[in-house]
Amino acid sequence: MQHEPIRTATDVISRVNRLATLWSGRAASFREWYKLIRLTDDLKQADMESVISSDPRTGFNMASWLLTPRTPSFVVDTEGLSDVEATQTGPVEDYCNREYLRVLRRTRGSLFGPLDKRLVNLMLATGWYSLISYPSQYGWVWSVWNPATVYPEYDADGRLVAVGRRYTISAAEATRKVAMSGWTPPPGAWGTRRLTVYNYWWLDLHPITGEMAAWFSAVIGTHLAMPPVASPFDCIPVRTGPVAGLPDDGSIMEDGKWRAEIGQSIVAAIMDIQKNYDKMLTYMQQLLRDTANPRWVEKVRGPSVLNPDELFKRGAVFTIEPGEDILPIPMPPLPPEMRTHEFDLRSQIQRALFSDISFGNITGQVSAFLMSQ
Repeated sequence: MQHEPIRTATDVISRVNRLATLWSGRAASFREWYKLIRLTDDLKQADMESVISSDPRTGFNMASWLLTPRTPSFVVDTEGLSDVEATQTGPVEDYCNREYLRVLRRTRGSLFGPLDKRLVNLMLATGWYSLISYPSQYGWVWSVWNPATVYPEYDADGRLVAVGRRYTISAAEATRKVAMSGWTPPPGAWGTRRLTVYNYWWLDLHPITGEMAAWFSAVIGTHLAMPPVASPFDCIPVRTGPVAGLPDDGSIMEDGKWRAEIGQSIVAAIMDIQKNYDKMLTYMQQLLRDTANPRWVEKVRGPSVLNPDELFKRGAVFTIEPGEDILPIPMPPLPPEMRTHEFDLRSQIQRALFSDISFGNITGQVSAFLMSQ
């Protein structure tokens, strides 16, 4: 609950920015996890090979396919209801199913696809879910937000007491948003620059009823598009929270990093081992090239006769004098322990993500077993 009232655009901006600063460590983790999923090549060197395994991307795709719901169905919990009340839940269930399918059909042709799939993908990539959901006279309002733009605030019991959202839009989109939301337009034109939108929800007492209510205010740029208004809800209609992270809230590790670990991406467990595995693959490929291309020795009295550009051409001819010689230096073979170590790293990745068997590939399993013998 806010102790100081919110009256101006500056008040809204400062509160959203404060929450964004509070979750800055989480934002850094989001970027590290997403770089691994998008297969960013951090091992690239000039004139050298680099290998980035596809495991993070294929594991993400597999999890997305498994978690995206196929047939939605809403069922009202009838516990504590009378027989008459329980028989009247059918229209409520039908309404929820109908609205859910309506929203899915509306979003299938959008940039991000169906909302349920986008929610799952963001959850897997960031370890957080964020969406707004509430009924209205025009139907069910449901929108999935990128958790990187949403900054929650919880009380000591873990209950959501405030939510800030910060993102950028174009001037034309700002005009449409004000018109569609019924907000107050600015006194002048937006211009052509991109504008930052600040949305802020918080819990506070209603001035008339005296009960707890969810309040909302919005700022576009520096314009207070929606002055503080009490909604008809007694809780914030934003659903946001961590997934698959660690349970600490700062009581165990007092280093302030718990916000970056309370929710974790699907690739969080393989961050270090995956980077090590990619380094190993890169090193092995570079070593294979060096082994296949031996060094050369020239025993000549005059200028060098070996030209690196012509050395491996078919039918290359090199002229030397009597008593001179050109010979390769044989490279040592690759140690067999390198392959064993690669299988060890691969096994650890499979334990933290998906086994190769889940993709129909048993070659790696059999080879690793035989190699260990």
